[in-house]
Amino acid sequence: MIRSIYLDREDAKKVENEESNIFVRSILEKIGVPLKDIWPEIELNVKQKVLLRDLLIKLDIEIINNFDREYEIYCGDNLLAKWSKPKFILREDKKARNPNKRFYYEMVINTWSVFDQEEKSE
Repeated sequence: MIRSIYLDREDAKKVENEESNIFVRSILEKIGVPLKDIWPEIELNVKQKVLLRDLLIKLDIEIINNFDREYEIYCGDNLLAKWSKPKFILREDKKARNPNKRFYYEMVINTWSVFDQEEKSE
């Protein structure tokens, strides 16, 4: 599934982190991982990360981060979802009154999950 988000250039890293966390969390919720007490906010602190890691090990769920801002979520040997590295396209709003807001990013997010077909058919 491909979608775009338009954002200020200064917010690019923060928005990317938030969106990837929302994606990963949504997949974990769809497969029934109890996240209510472990992951209450968009961001995770160190203690929450440790608790989440321990829970995922027990459930045989693995989140692989290839350190190039891409994630793959597995349950056992089955690939459940993938978050690809977003593409940032510099855009210009020629009508912007504030010169600092004239240029902005379009962040193109490409994701895949086993749930994509289910969501389309609903």
